[in-house]
Amino acid sequence: MGWYERNIGYSRESRNYYRRSVIREIREERRQKKKQVKYAGIFIGNLAFLLITLILWATSYMTAGVELNAKKFPLKRGVEFEVNRPGKIHELSLKLPY
Repeated sequence: MGWYERNIGYSRESRNYYRRSVIREIREERRQKKKQVKYAGIFIGNLAFLLITLILWATSYMTAGVELNAKKFPLKRGVEFEVNRPGKIHELSLKLPY
């Protein structure tokens, strides 16, 4: 106990109440910090997942300049389409049996 406390006459109860309130504030700050760290990790994980998904989605549609080279396109019921002239645009007309 210091000179100020001895001479001013703070009671033990008031010192203990102050000490407990300070300890409660410190605990609450630590709890908040743990929450922030936890949710920051989740946020960064979600952000990374979205970026990877966006990159994969963007690169999956890059088909410009791809030559067909007589590939076959299997359709239902054994019908096949064969490329006659590679590198050209082909039009397919299909009728759906509704």
